[in-house]
Amino acid sequence: MASDPSVLIWAPVGRDGPVIERLLGGAGIPGRGCSGFDDLLRGLDGAAGAIIAQEGLTAADLAAVDLWGKAQPSWSDFPFVLLSHRGGTIDRQTVSLLGNVTVLERPVDQTTLISAVSSARRARLRQFEAGEQLAEQLRMRRALAEETRTLGILNELGATLSAELDLERVVQAVTDAGVALTGAEFGAFFYNVVDQKGESYTLYTLSGVPRSKFESFAMPRNTAVFAPTFSGEGIVRSGDITRDPRYGRNAPYAGMPKGHLPVCSYLAVPVTSRSGEVLGGLFFGHSMSDMFGEAAEQIMTGVAGQAATAIDNVRLFVAEQRELEERRRAEVELKRQRDEFLTLADNISSLCWLAYGDGTIFWYNKRWYEFTGADPDAGIAWEAAHD
Repeated sequence: MASDPSVLIWAPVGRDGPVIERLLGGAGIPGRGCSGFDDLLRGLDGAAGAIIAQEGLTAADLAAVDLWGKAQPSWSDFPFVLLSHRGGTIDRQTVSLLGNVTVLERPVDQTTLISAVSSARRARLRQFEAGEQLAEQLRMRRALAEETRTLGILNELGATLSAELDLERVVQAVTDAGVALTGAEFGAFFYNVVDQKGESYTLYTLSGVPRSKFESFAMPRNTAVFAPTFSGEGIVRSGDITRDPRYGRNAPYAGMPKGHLPVCSYLAVPVTSRSGEVLGGLFFGHSMSDMFGEAAEQIMTGVAGQAATAIDNVRLFVAEQRELEERRRAEVELKRQRDEFLTLADNISSLCWLAYGDGTIFWYNKRWYEFTGADPDAGIAWEAAHD
């Protein structure tokens, strides 16, 4: 709504329009004469009311006003002041179609006109206030709904990351959540596997598009757009990456065949471990411009931190599992070697025993029991009794 909306005037015949505009101005009411019915129709949304001479309306005009009125929000009940034909009858159909209308029979005195227009304008201004209040309430409800949705996604992601120890499922959950949180058309996570040229990235997960969309394309090159994410320089956000100076001829996907995913809005967030190692990067794209704002950047900064912690935990778990497995294999091998030795020692013809470093004997072979006649079940107890 304008700070001081005008009352529109449409009186195509004679000098009614200019006269009414001067009268309104003298009463402190802003008024604007319309150059035609189309001008009137275009200005209705922001006007504080309209004064229309009945002879200025055709059947087609009335139909257009009717359509406009039906498209108005619930709070709008636009006030019209209709000036009847001079000395003629009032068209009841016109009155019915206009709805909220005050009919003034001409000739109209100044006091009556100013009173009717002032009343209509005050009513319209109250409608504008009600509309703004309703719009603010709607914005608040939408903001609350979006906040609730965001918290729900973050809570679900947090629960998944705290319970999941499979790396692929962890990274996929993060990528999926990122797409939902940012409104991106697609998202991806690239692992930071650096080769001698510093350009080896591995596409690990995708969300929002099938993997086939990427399979026929080479990995992005180490460019001014793509590389900062993997060097840990920070977030790269662009409202239109195709116009970004960092894009240029050396764009990440420059020169690739047609059919690659169109990207206009671009958001890239590094995923950095507790040790400072850049594990990889989360990338989000949209074919429309200016889709990722500061809020999306802040949210994804937090998500990237969660992802880094979860990946560190998975890697630690995998390392521990590998260590345990190696220990189990070593124990199995040690037992196998021990069993082989004891089997061999048990079956040789010589007397054989095993002792600790202090001389305490803890094992005899079969030949020893046969030679001494000791009870094998008594074992070392026999040796202790005859020491």
